[in-house]
Amino acid sequence: MTPVPSSEQVQLLRVSFAKILGNPKHITFEFYENLFRVRPDLRSLFPSDMTEQRKKFLDALRMLLGAVQRLDSMEGTVRVLGERHRKMGVCPAYFPVLRDAFIAALSEEQCDDFTEEVRVAWSLCFDLIGEKMMAETLQDVP
Repeated sequence: MTPVPSSEQVQLLRVSFAKILGNPKHITFEFYENLFRVRPDLRSLFPSDMTEQRKKFLDALRMLLGAVQRLDSMEGTVRVLGERHRKMGVCPAYFPVLRDAFIAALSEEQCDDFTEEVRVAWSLCFDLIGEKMMAETLQDVP
């Protein structure tokens, strides 16, 4: 089970996310470029015009950050998100790929500000929420 990020890690996430908001189009573009480069088979899960999807990803990052800060109160939101992704064909094996694609995009975007501590904080965040979502995706599997 993934540990909950510490208060220091949550602060690193907040600062990093604020930088993402400075140029959200670039990071969302890079995220999907990285994702489809590593897993071109996942491209079929997404619409041909990615404009709205990129906005949804930014909203998901916002939710992810909120969820990791208030995990108990966000369980329902994470559960619904997991169910929605399950219905779209997302399986648990995709979550590490998504995390790694985001981490790569973030390291490109934030360069010198992207430290090992920031990488670990975002990885914990993705892994923790991914675990919660994966538990939901597996709930109905016999």
